[in-house]
Amino acid sequence: MAAQMDRKFGIAKQTIPIKNVWILVEGVPVEILHKEDNNVLVNSFHSASSDKACQKTISLEDYKKLIIETNVDEEGYIMGLYKYPKKIHYTEFDKRNKVKNLKKKIMDIIKKAFNDETFEKIKKKIEQLFSSQGQSPHTTIDTYKKFKSGELDTNTLQNVGDPIFDRSTHWTPPVNITHDEFKESPSYPAPIGIRPKDFALPSEVYDSIIELFKQIMTMKNVDREHFKNFCDEFEIELSPTNHKCKYCGKEIDINRVSSLYGSTKNYIEICHRDPEVSFTSENMYWGHGDCNRRQGGYSEIENIKDGITLLLIHEEHREKFRDILKQIVDM
Repeated sequence: MAAQMDRKFGIAKQTIPIKNVWILVEGVPVEILHKEDNNVLVNSFHSASSDKACQKTISLEDYKKLIIETNVDEEGYIMGLYKYPKKIHYTEFDKRNKVKNLKKKIMDIIKKAFNDETFEKIKKKIEQLFSSQGQSPHTTIDTYKKFKSGELDTNTLQNVGDPIFDRSTHWTPPVNITHDEFKESPSYPAPIGIRPKDFALPSEVYDSIIELFKQIMTMKNVDREHFKNFCDEFEIELSPTNHKCKYCGKEIDINRVSSLYGSTKNYIEICHRDPEVSFTSENMYWGHGDCNRRQGGYSEIENIKDGITLLLIHEEHREKFRDILKQIVDM
């Protein structure tokens, strides 16, 4: 606990840009690294890492106005984090670097494992894993500044601002509020969070990406020998069978991967077994794009209930259903 007690933390009161970067985010903890006479060096938890590039200097005046100092409890959890659905241990600040280093390792190994064309496609897929889903339209810093200065025309029916960031780290707070509720935020019209389905703490993101990369390494037509050293280093044991889409049960072929973000023709996509649940290793998988769209915004359980209901109410097709069921059981 001694090392823990030497570290100081605070909580941002609102989202605000400093030098054209969203430095502070409402309700997000910051580590207070150094105080001088007129400046304070901080590292916001919503940043990708604790590296120097993510450490920002703010004026002492802004610090006193925008940050509430807080403590950690006896177990090491940061106190007062009202924007988060779960407690955050102070060590999660350090685990961001573990996620960052994992990304570098994965990019290095896929560069060696695949030809140039396949590498570029897989690279784009993997890059999607390390941030929250994109948002359009979204609040830009330029829009925020114009609103605050009164330069923005607000005499229209169009709402100003959006609470969701256009991509951020997974450990930015999840938010699901109406626009009227958003307008009551001290940050308005600056964004204050990400979609709940994208949320996860750094330790959870690490586990999820390990699981999703295991699935890539076990796709059809992947030469697993390329990944032996990687698996040894990260103590990963691969399934002896090829990875299958959890919606249709069919194998996924690495040679058919496409890379267009948001395309309705993508062969594989990042799928949620339950779209209402966060970015966890149990909930995320690579599935067919068509299957993802057939599932829609519903969970596996909701779709299974619908299937059972349809099976029970359509007696005229029972024989056909029996044949389909036998085919599924024999897969």
